[in-house]
Amino acid sequence: MEREPVAIEPTAEYRKIGILSWGKGLIRYPACAGTEMGSMKYFTFPAPSLIFSNIQAWEGAAALAEPADESRVCSSRFYPYVPRAESLACLDFFGQFFRSTAGHELMRRCSPGTQVRNKLLSRAKLESALVPLPSLADQTRIAEHLHQLGNTSDLDRKGSVVEPLHSLLEHVRTSAPHVPLGEVFELERRTAKIEPGSTATEIGLRSFGKGAFAKTPRDGADIGEKRVFWVEKDDLLISNVFAWEGAVAIAESHHSGLIGSHRFMTWVADSARVNPRFIAAHLTNPNGIKSLAECSPGSAGRNRTLSVKNCANVSIPLPDLATQNRVSELSLQRDRTNALRARRNELAAALLPSARNEIFTAMR
Repeated sequence: MEREPVAIEPTAEYRKIGILSWGKGLIRYPACAGTEMGSMKYFTFPAPSLIFSNIQAWEGAAALAEPADESRVCSSRFYPYVPRAESLACLDFFGQFFRSTAGHELMRRCSPGTQVRNKLLSRAKLESALVPLPSLADQTRIAEHLHQLGNTSDLDRKGSVVEPLHSLLEHVRTSAPHVPLGEVFELERRTAKIEPGSTATEIGLRSFGKGAFAKTPRDGADIGEKRVFWVEKDDLLISNVFAWEGAVAIAESHHSGLIGSHRFMTWVADSARVNPRFIAAHLTNPNGIKSLAECSPGSAGRNRTLSVKNCANVSIPLPDLATQNRVSELSLQRDRTNALRARRNELAAALLPSARNEIFTAMR
């Protein structure tokens, strides 16, 4: 462990660090004056180095400091380590090890105590604990491999469909004639009665056009006398309490048979004049969300309710059906791309921890 004490000067500036639990990395705080540093002792530390929090190591608070962190300071609660000259140890390798389950368990064993504030990392226990030490070449190879896997989790790039869709929607908004929503949609309430002993699944709407989802199935006894209505494919779904932030979606085939409360409007399109998916794309675009917000009076989120009357009067563009269908197809492509991207990122996020655990578990 290497660190050097710092004499805090009231007029000087210092940049502190912290460490996030569960291997989530270093916190780099903005510069602050010496007068804001409090009464704790502070130290400079080598960079790069592997730093442990002595109060949170038991929940995985260890991180690598990078060369750019050299001018920062840490409190007495942090233990910065560098490899001994003769040990042939790779810091990146050990940074990965202490983010694995095996490394986490080691830190727990080295942090005795039964209460959170007493579960302090023991330097003596940490320094006497056994850790894997393959050859330096293997350490470097493993660290580089895991680093590359970590890079694959950054996959949230803009899809090629998004820009053309936004451009087309903006062109339609400014060039097509506008009509009230109620001129081409009719509100249809299909009353549902769910008996005790039978189950039903309610629908939910995510804000900002992120789609509809099914909630946990409920027994009819839990629903009781609550007014609920059936949802059918191609319904234009609008939440009357969150329309102001774009809680709008089209009911897909797998949503048929779900139920919605009176807070969910189910609008059915005049198919000879309007493609409902086109309108959903418009209403979840920034200008469409703005039009819904303007018709949802109130100053607080929970009070910004969109009435059926106001919803029917929302002005919507109505170009020819060919243009509407083009927007609808682009919207479908965007939604499919977003769903694939979300799943891909979910798998990518799980890949690195799994690979890390597989490697270091095999070294026990």
